[in-house]
Amino acid sequence: FGAVECSGSLLHTLGCGPSSGRTTLAATAAPALCRQRIELLRPPTRDVVARTCESRGSHESQQRLLEALHQELRRRQRSLGPGGTSALDTVLIVDSLARLQVRDESLFSTLAAALCLHLQAGELGVREVRHVVTAFSSIGFADARLSAAVCEWLAQRLGDCKCGDLVAIAFALARTGTAAGEAHARFFEELGPEMIARQKQGQIGSRDAASLLFSFSQVGLLDPQLTDSLADAVQFAPEGLNGQDIALMLPCLGSAAQTRPELIDMLAARTMRSAKMLSPRQLARIICGFGDASARSPQLWDVFGRESLARAAYFSTPDVLRVLAGFDAVGVSNPEVLRTFWGLAASKH
Repeated sequence: FGAVECSGSLLHTLGCGPSSGRTTLAATAAPALCRQRIELLRPPTRDVVARTCESRGSHESQQRLLEALHQELRRRQRSLGPGGTSALDTVLIVDSLARLQVRDESLFSTLAAALCLHLQAGELGVREVRHVVTAFSSIGFADARLSAAVCEWLAQRLGDCKCGDLVAIAFALARTGTAAGEAHARFFEELGPEMIARQKQGQIGSRDAASLLFSFSQVGLLDPQLTDSLADAVQFAPEGLNGQDIALMLPCLGSAAQTRPELIDMLAARTMRSAKMLSPRQLARIICGFGDASARSPQLWDVFGRESLARAAYFSTPDVLRVLAGFDAVGVSNPEVLRTFWGLAASKH
């Protein structure tokens, strides 16, 4: 098969092309494709198949196809990079493997080296870099050389990047830690003033501001000026926040929470409306954050008590301690919550 012809054929066969109703055909065709044609597929085509199978569920035949694609990529990993795969194909392979949660350190190391070469050759744009860092972050893999190269590359182009791309990249880089060393710190140091300037121009929404508060807090570079600027963006449109946004940013406000009672009241009202949809981890972070902010609304803490008890069995040890710290910080007396969570803390110790 040629890459283009095979890609079109596979898209139709697996049910992602213009035709519909191909699920049964895909289930029967995939194993045969694994056995007979996998060794002939080029990386772009393998990526198409991986993406297709991802969208089709966990059928046994599709799983065998994915395993075969993974092994074929491993066999041919020396050909990844300039001269073997284009920059876009390499990005798509990384993105697909991450979406499928294929954790292969050797393969991702090879892909990281290939992406460094593409970056040096000027073959990647901001959107491709965003996909790369997000993929590596989601898979929990940090490559020091690639992270440093990305940070240095971005630091020279901050003014040309869209705000949404910078927010997503900052979040991913913050989660992967400081593998890039000085380049990592330098990127965030230069990103801070850029975000303050953009907030003044009204370019940063509340959700992006919440994400940035978390990202800068994670890397230890959330200074008071940046906190105030991002808190202004959150306070301007708190209705845009969901539970995850509040869980991420609230514990990061620090002293700003004490000086912005209106913001805390807005976040409390928003939290009470969405409390039933919060995960145990989100709920624990929010309880701890409102405790640090000295929020004393009896209605808010009644909601927290009820929701904590309803899912008490699902809290991890750190989250159990966060719940206790939050209630203790504001001096709320809820005997049932305290008894339950102190018991959980003792049993998990």
